[in-house]
Amino acid sequence: MTAGEESLILALYDLDAIRFGEYRWQIHDNYPEAPLLPIYTNFRMLQREPKYKSIAVDLYESLAEGLEFDLIAGIPTAAIPFASSLSDRIGVGQITPRMDLKTHGSGASVDGMKPDDKGKIALVLDDLVSFFGSKAQATEILRDVDLIVTDAVVLMDYELGANNEASKHKVVLHSSFKARQMLDFSLRVGHISQRTFEQVQERFDRAQEYFRNLL
Repeated sequence: MTAGEESLILALYDLDAIRFGEYRWQIHDNYPEAPLLPIYTNFRMLQREPKYKSIAVDLYESLAEGLEFDLIAGIPTAAIPFASSLSDRIGVGQITPRMDLKTHGSGASVDGMKPDDKGKIALVLDDLVSFFGSKAQATEILRDVDLIVTDAVVLMDYELGANNEASKHKVVLHSSFKARQMLDFSLRVGHISQRTFEQVQERFDRAQEYFRNLL
């Protein structure tokens, strides 16, 4: 891991934004019998401290380097502060796919989009990825208004099958680090015990096997 990635993980601990236990995720609404997940990571807390948020934006900037895009499409709501800061930093316009259908006003499905943006390339940006569900939804919304989507960037990948799902949607997924890398670093610096480390690894193994057979 890079120094910036390690600094971001330490920032999450400082904000009490990493927790271990048994957690229901959104996917459990559709698959209630799925194994509970052993970790909850709240990247939204980073917006509370500008110095920590800046570390995240540094990582997004590194991920975006070398990719071809004309617009930054942050996914509501967690990614919006990061997309906005990255947009300001690199001078690339920000748009926002509306994940809930707008029924008033202009009825636009993508906020911030201009008529001559059709045919431009939008870089999808989110805080983390588990199953690529929200990224897939955003991709379809953007493509429906004649934008091109080829890449998506996230800070952390839970490694539960998102890369395969991204490929099905013809999107290349880029992440700063994996959840297991975060766990390795957490153990090394003493933020978790060996027992917690092993328990989380075991639960991740069960979840990966379950969703590999399901998705």
